[in-house]
Amino acid sequence: MGLFKSAEEKRMEEKMLVKKAVGNIKRYIERLEEAKQKYIEEAKQAKQHGIPSQYRLARSGLAMAVRQSRVAEQLLLNLELNRQTKDAGEATRDFVAGMQTLGKEITALNGRIHVARAQKNMRTALSQSGRMQENLEGFMEESEFLFGEAASDTGLERELDGMIDRELRADESDTAAMDAEIDEMLGRNL
Repeated sequence: MGLFKSAEEKRMEEKMLVKKAVGNIKRYIERLEEAKQKYIEEAKQAKQHGIPSQYRLARSGLAMAVRQSRVAEQLLLNLELNRQTKDAGEATRDFVAGMQTLGKEITALNGRIHVARAQKNMRTALSQSGRMQENLEGFMEESEFLFGEAASDTGLERELDGMIDRELRADESDTAAMDAEIDEMLGRNL
């Protein structure tokens, strides 16, 4: 491979780096899920055997794994959202390049007879492309807002919140039941 890379080689290398980062984060999340299960099992055993210090230690490990998992999931989501934004930018860039090529081809096909019309069409196309690029830049600047508010006017936001809340209540109910069971078992063993 030469000393200098082509633009396409650089893009491919960047895509591979992002893909590698996504894969690493996903594997990290999987390891954290395994760690959470391990800590839960260790906490259960500690409660069953009446070892409060070991229970607290396992519970601390579980809390740490949960926090790290949340951070990793946020990193993953951030990477995926930014990758989509980059893909949109590349698509727009390709569109503009295609319009420029088409404009040149139209001019060449029409020759001198229709040069003025081709130039007018090209100016119109480039003007539209410029406006589209400006719109895309505005979109990219407001992407955080748009990602957060995408469903706010459709009622979908309430539905999504409801889905999340139901899952949280189910998790809390499961956790509360497990904590109550563990506390009951500790009460019997202490």
